[in-house]
Amino acid sequence: MLIRDYLNEDEEKKMVNYKYKGADYSILYKYVLSPMAEWVLNTFIPLSLAPNVITMISFACTVIPHIIIGFYVNWGVTGYVPAWLCIITGVLKSLYSTLDNCDGKQARRTKSSSPLGTLFDHGCDAMNVTITYISVATVLQFDASATAIIGYLVGIAPFCTALWEQFFLDGLYLPIINGASEGSYLVVFLFIFSGIKGVSFWKEESLIPSVRNNQIILFGCVLLAILSVSSK
Repeated sequence: MLIRDYLNEDEEKKMVNYKYKGADYSILYKYVLSPMAEWVLNTFIPLSLAPNVITMISFACTVIPHIIIGFYVNWGVTGYVPAWLCIITGVLKSLYSTLDNCDGKQARRTKSSSPLGTLFDHGCDAMNVTITYISVATVLQFDASATAIIGYLVGIAPFCTALWEQFFLDGLYLPIINGASEGSYLVVFLFIFSGIKGVSFWKEESLIPSVRNNQIILFGCVLLAILSVSSK
């Protein structure tokens, strides 16, 4: 009954018959991330494991470190985050990316692809974008500021435009530079680098007078987001 509140009968039929179409044209994905996901899938993941379980495990790799970071900074967006937590978060984000590539491959391998699985996967991805950004903003010491808001808008832009494009083109086609591949590993790098240098590094003045290191990173992310969106 709940679904009938949002979809008419014709739309319900279309949803049941929906077939996912898409491609990731990222060079990083083609030559590194996809082969790595294939290896993990064939080496560690049994055929009996449901794709949605893989999706849940990958999502947990985002949620668990986010909660721990939240406890450390009293649920704010600034404060001390220990080096070990930054590095573990980076490792778990790398695992998230790998498992996120594995769930679709597992669905095709077991012939269990479904519209619900696609919805569940993309729903977790949508929540991951916001949760990950809050963790990143905390580690980069953005504080509750306009910088943090700009960073969030930059972070969600590639994801939103990709899904908007999917709505009109009936397929999710990611460009050569995209948030799912390059963006994910930029996040991994930022966490691990923060663990090595310490989160206080991001509030220090950069080589450009009166410009902090975290503002330099934000500017770089803006450029990457523009490249991602404009290369569609």
